[in-house]
Amino acid sequence: MSTETITSAPAAENRDFIREIVTRDNTLGTYGGQVVTRFPPEPNGYLHIGHAKSICLNFGVALENGGRCHLRFDDTNPTTEDVEYVDSIQEAIHWLGFDWGEHLYYASDYFEQLYQFAEQLILDGKAYVDSLNEEEIREYRGTVTEPGKDSPYRERTVAENLDLFRRMRAGEFPDGAHVLRARIDMTAPNMILRDPILYRIRHAHHYRTGDEWCIYPLYDFAHPLSDAIEQITHSICTLEFENNRAIYNWLTDNLLEPPVPHQYEFARLSLDYTVMSKRKLLQLVTEGLVDGWDDPRMPTLVGFRRRGVRPEAIRNFCDLIGVAKMNSRVSYELLEYAIRDDLNTQAPRVMCVLKPLKIVITNYPEGQTEWLDASYWPHDVPRTGSRQVPFSRELFIEQEDFSENPPAGWRRLSPGEEVRLRHSYVIRCDAVEKDSEGEIIALHCTYDPNTLGENPTDRRIRSAIHWVSAAHALPAEVRIYERLFVKPNPDDVEEGKSFKDYLNPDSLTILQNARVEPSVADDPVDTRYQFERQGFFVQDRVNSRPDALVFNRIVALRDSWSRQDAAVADVEIQTEDDAPVHVGAASEFRDATRQASPQLAAAYERYRHELGISQQEADLLSGDIDTMRFFEDALAAYASPQSIANWVSNILKGELQGDSITGLTFSGADFARLVELVDSAVISANIGKEVLAEMIATGQTAEAIVEERGLRQISDADALSAVISQVMTEYPDKVSAYRDGRTSLLGFFVGQVMRATGGRANPHLVNELLQEKL
Repeated sequence: MSTETITSAPAAENRDFIREIVTRDNTLGTYGGQVVTRFPPEPNGYLHIGHAKSICLNFGVALENGGRCHLRFDDTNPTTEDVEYVDSIQEAIHWLGFDWGEHLYYASDYFEQLYQFAEQLILDGKAYVDSLNEEEIREYRGTVTEPGKDSPYRERTVAENLDLFRRMRAGEFPDGAHVLRARIDMTAPNMILRDPILYRIRHAHHYRTGDEWCIYPLYDFAHPLSDAIEQITHSICTLEFENNRAIYNWLTDNLLEPPVPHQYEFARLSLDYTVMSKRKLLQLVTEGLVDGWDDPRMPTLVGFRRRGVRPEAIRNFCDLIGVAKMNSRVSYELLEYAIRDDLNTQAPRVMCVLKPLKIVITNYPEGQTEWLDASYWPHDVPRTGSRQVPFSRELFIEQEDFSENPPAGWRRLSPGEEVRLRHSYVIRCDAVEKDSEGEIIALHCTYDPNTLGENPTDRRIRSAIHWVSAAHALPAEVRIYERLFVKPNPDDVEEGKSFKDYLNPDSLTILQNARVEPSVADDPVDTRYQFERQGFFVQDRVNSRPDALVFNRIVALRDSWSRQDAAVADVEIQTEDDAPVHVGAASEFRDATRQASPQLAAAYERYRHELGISQQEADLLSGDIDTMRFFEDALAAYASPQSIANWVSNILKGELQGDSITGLTFSGADFARLVELVDSAVISANIGKEVLAEMIATGQTAEAIVEERGLRQISDADALSAVISQVMTEYPDKVSAYRDGRTSLLGFFVGQVMRATGGRANPHLVNELLQEKL
């Protein structure tokens, strides 16, 4: 899978405090106009999406300012590092779209320079060899409320310290016998400055330097000095290193001449339903709880890549969440939104039946196959292209698209009812075939041969479902991935439990008998699709079967988790201040979602106070990212916020019956045109509702449906007067009663006129004309 490398970026506005700092330094000429950043991973695990935020920030800032970003492996711990991780990290960064060019470095390349820096500190009386053991060092350090106390070895002479340190390097002492510590202040309020350890003895084989060294610098020592060696200008890291900035500054102030690099901290990414600790991720891998580092449920970049997520989606997600100074939790829905938003214009639509139910079209000729043209793209995606799909006597539909005893409001197939098959005909279920156990094994249906590409004029078809030809469909195994944990914050562990106790037992469902249309047969493995009405999918890059294609679900078309959460009481939502909020009703869930999303919170305020939308409608419209985006899209096409808000909140949501707005095959702009047709009296509100139902079922535009079915509203007074006269002639007794004072009969006459005109009469004009004539 090739990825385009980003070689430049437009100068960004100062959209975060890091970029403001860089702009300030450029203006002042602090580093001679240069911007040099670095991404410094330790090669002890695979990169995860939290690292992606840092990669995008460091490489992005450098590109925006015509600078460079180094890749430096902070490989100072020989017992946990491996070349496997080095290779995987480089591959992941390239996959994300970034390149370090010739600036690939290793802290291990600086071991000799770092050692010389350590000797300089000893010579300056600013470091000493301490012979306390690990437990004693911890005891002497004190606590946050009590100062530490000096080690009995703190006053060793420079000569003694230098001799011991050189003998440490020579390998004369076992692990733990001595350490090198900075001599700073054992009473410092910042415990980092209480004589931090700089070097330790570790007789271990290093993956790059072999057995050359048996003493290794700690991160707090190697990191700032490696930055200085590489002439880094802005050392950008996450907030957990905020206190470590004190030792960073102490080392650069005591060993270097200005200008020196400076460390700046930003909030790390904490994503709901995941863990970001490499130690915990390694535990999941080594204990076989996941299928390796690239398991599609893992938050690792190789996991996202195997799942089918595009690097553009990860970059867009990092841009969406921004760069802040305060830690917060990011909702998983925002990540899924970024993935869907990216795939919407990249993934061609095809049909795949996950749980097949056979149907037999009894009035379709046996042995005949009809190849139908089906577009790859919906109306709101500005792309062209189509494929041929075979239609035959025997088809497969989804089991869940049929109900023998349908509940109220059921719109899909049921005995005696009709649905449209996507891109083809309208069918009616005539009979249900069952086996000896009473299980449904097939449906016997008839098709209407006059409905290919056309809607029947004498009846309304309320739904369209997907299908495949039984004789032509390809066998497929489909892997449905869900979130890895059932708890938003798995690190928030209850007493007596482990984070592993919150693993989701239903995080992987394998459907082995799916059927996919034959158009995908020769596509490259990394081709992504939207399986219509199902979600976005890609062929698995690792697993394969000789008898079937294997697909991974990248992301669902809608967030089923939010819908489940909103339906139950005591849902826990994690907010920016890391305090759990328990919610029950759907409105409370939406409110908690806004607390976790500044974008949604700002939208709610704008809808209420700038657009004048009611509290209830503003709540619905800003309750999730997808609805907000749909509304904004509609508003951009038709600037009538209250009309669009009313139609989205009260009519569209009702038609969807709990389904996500992301499953629609038309855009917010298409929807806005429908609302505009109603507002401009081209069609009536009731006709508008019928048109909307058909848009949902077929994906056609409002204009096309109105013109095809002749639904334009009748606003001609003469034409309506003739209809009214006919109605009054048919009901003389009602006319007399009305004129005798029963004015409540006006509604009866309006209804009769509307019925006579097929609902197309302008109701306001009908009302006026009736009152005149009566």
